[in-house]
Amino acid sequence: MPNLSGLTWTNTYRALRGQKAIQARLLQEMQMVEAKISFLQMSCNKLALRRGLHLLPDEILAQIFEAGYTSDLKGNRFALTISHVNRRFRHISLRIPHLWSTVTNYQSISELGEFLARSKQAGLSVRISEQRATMAPADIFIPLVTQHSDRWVELVHEYNYDMSADGSLLSRSVLYLPNLKRLIDYSEYLSTKLYNWTIPSLANYEGDFFHGISVMTLVSCTLDLWDGQGYGGLDGLLLFISTNHSLRYLSLDFHGFISYTSISQVDAKAVLSSLETFSVHFAGGYYVDNDFERFMTNLSLPNITQFSLQLVFDATCGPEDYDTDRLFTALFRGQNPYPTLDRLDIIIDAFYVFPGKQLGRLLKSFLRYVAFTLKRQE
Repeated sequence: MPNLSGLTWTNTYRALRGQKAIQARLLQEMQMVEAKISFLQMSCNKLALRRGLHLLPDEILAQIFEAGYTSDLKGNRFALTISHVNRRFRHISLRIPHLWSTVTNYQSISELGEFLARSKQAGLSVRISEQRATMAPADIFIPLVTQHSDRWVELVHEYNYDMSADGSLLSRSVLYLPNLKRLIDYSEYLSTKLYNWTIPSLANYEGDFFHGISVMTLVSCTLDLWDGQGYGGLDGLLLFISTNHSLRYLSLDFHGFISYTSISQVDAKAVLSSLETFSVHFAGGYYVDNDFERFMTNLSLPNITQFSLQLVFDATCGPEDYDTDRLFTALFRGQNPYPTLDRLDIIIDAFYVFPGKQLGRLLKSFLRYVAFTLKRQE
């Protein structure tokens, strides 16, 4: 406690104000110093980067550029960005064909030609994206890219792009695609014509399942299953997946009741020994009937480690139509149908009826690794 005996109000108050004035000046000086430090630090970073880039050999810069490239639409823009930084960057980027290997239908015809030329013999990622204000005409884009179909490594088809009165240019093309590894098709017309394409190296397919799809090299497969003429039945699906002996990931999205199309009484069976992840998604309905039970009986998954089930509510049906007892009986037969399972994900809308008996049996069998999510309908 300071000694107040020798102090007066006037002197003390004047001294206090003086010290506060000094403090304010110091704070102002500190702010100015911090601003100068921030500017100098930013300048040093830029100068260090410039000096470092100047000292880096072109070969190292080229590796950095390649590391920044991705086969998505951002990767497509990356090549244009770095090629306009300075003369050196442009010179290096033009010597890396991989940077120019993503082509899209929203590029201008001149830019598309530049990408195809600069990519040389590099594998091409072809992307047909959603509707945009400026798009290359289909009757120019499709013939241009199909001239290089031997270089395709990826085709992502997100949009009904080239439909005309006489059909689709792409679906009418008979193509040999020796290097295509990934095919993602969300169009409404291409899957029905895939039998016109020869794809000996396809590893990843996402799209509708139709009769005539002949691929035996799949590692990952996501299939949309629809009921209707031309779509593949469950017997055809069993045959299709059983011929892909390296299949490790399989996702089945049911959009209706899928039947057996063959009248044969001898069931095809599929033993997927290499499969690790299996996913079943019922989109907007509960599509479990005798044919689905028959399908699951003839599907053997001895080595899966992950199982995912998702049930999405359809507001047009009442809760009484969503009793899951039959579904879980079909999917989880016996006491331990999947002995190697490490993870079980169950995502169900709250409108489904989940019998206590089935839930108890499921939790008892898979308690260590079950993730049960009850979704609230928005």
